[in-house]
Amino acid sequence: MPKKIQLSENEKEQLLTLERQMLEKPGGDYHIAALSKATGINRYKLFYGFREVSGTSIHRFLIGARMQYAKQLLSATDKSIKEIARLSGYPDPGNFCTIFKKQFGTTPGSFRKNKGC
Repeated sequence: MPKKIQLSENEKEQLLTLERQMLEKPGGDYHIAALSKATGINRYKLFYGFREVSGTSIHRFLIGARMQYAKQLLSATDKSIKEIARLSGYPDPGNFCTIFKKQFGTTPGSFRKNKGC
């Protein structure tokens, strides 16, 4: 990992705003090039600055946000797993199920069944 990154106050605020946005809309499209353009922060600073501000990488943060959102939907709705995958930002339900199982040690269907939904 590089030396500590120098971030302006504006860049820090942009990164915190990005973090909040990912939590509020985890199913959104968060490609690095688009994030860099939207925030006005170059890719290098985006990668390492986000890690510095949030304590984790953009990728890991986004997976965590998406999986927490999926758990909420599985517990509180009767939406299909395919629909929950899509709403959580995973167009491929198989990929969603693999990541969910890796994250929580159970499949989305088993999670829902064990939660009584």
